[in-house]
Amino acid sequence: MKVLYFDCFSGISGDMTLGALLDLGVDEQLFRKELDKLKLEGYKLAIGKSIKNGITGMDVNVILTNNEEAHHDLTQHEENHKHEHGHSTHNSGHNHSHSHDHHARNLRDIEKLIDESGLSQKCGECLTVCPVKATGLDWQTDIAAFLERMAEYGYGFAKVHEKRIGYINFLINITPDCDCCSWSDAPIVPDIGFLASTDPVAIDQASYDLVNKQLGFSESLLTCNHESGADKFHGLRSHIDGTNQMRHGEEIGMGSRDYELIVLQ
Repeated sequence: MKVLYFDCFSGISGDMTLGALLDLGVDEQLFRKELDKLKLEGYKLAIGKSIKNGITGMDVNVILTNNEEAHHDLTQHEENHKHEHGHSTHNSGHNHSHSHDHHARNLRDIEKLIDESGLSQKCGECLTVCPVKATGLDWQTDIAAFLERMAEYGYGFAKVHEKRIGYINFLINITPDCDCCSWSDAPIVPDIGFLASTDPVAIDQASYDLVNKQLGFSESLLTCNHESGADKFHGLRSHIDGTNQMRHGEEIGMGSRDYELIVLQ
């Protein structure tokens, strides 16, 4: 498996990114086939090699076919702009009046296009940050694929910082919901301690095992599996497999579920 990690600290240029991905080896026919799943009309792609200042790269242009003149006359339009702006030493006024007919899609339109397409689903982070709650995830049926994607994205980051990264798990205040939530309920087991490792899969497996070794709190949302050794996470939500992410992480080469636990007092 190959992972490409994007560090978009100052934004991203769509056409240049597409060109770079195609230049890296993304199959053009496969790319066009996947793009067709969006069922968009009124455009075509012009893809080819380009040389600028002695540097060769892949050039991707999006051309609106429902308004060909808008593309072909772009250079002339920009040139006319220079002459339409009135500047004079006798008149400091600046008159600028023209109109363009653009079709803009809002967030809901874009999410609808993606949801109704055959494209793979998103990672899920947009669910928590979207201000208008334009999309959703079925936590009863989609959780396995969601967790596998999360493992893959984490692996992409880990590969970039390989041999320069460590992992620490805090096994304290272990509540029913994800710690990314600002709300939750009472802890389901006692505090255990802290774990450190250079293997993200091993540390999660050790954390999982240590939590399950604890006696569960009967007055919490944990309604069953209170005994030592019972799966506390399955006791909270019977439809969730707590080993899914670790299993997938091991399969893609992120780490190993085998570990040696060294206890420090």
